[in-house]
Amino acid sequence: MSGRHTPLRPIWLCRVDARPWPCGEAKLALLARYDGDRTGLVVLLARLSAEATEHLTQLDWVVRST
Repeated sequence: MSGRHTPLRPIWLCRVDARPWPCGEAKLALLARYDGDRTGLVVLLARLSAEATEHLTQLDWVVRST
């Protein structure tokens, strides 16, 4: 995704506004980028959701084990 509103991994907050990613600006950018390709958008979001789940689960484990 182009633009500045990208996720800060592994915490998945927007690099610009520190909101949970995708923030409002990121959602609008994704909709514009995938205009006419809803299948592509769904595939991308599914992949990113799986990645975020893995990252956030690992972070939760680290926090709980300390």
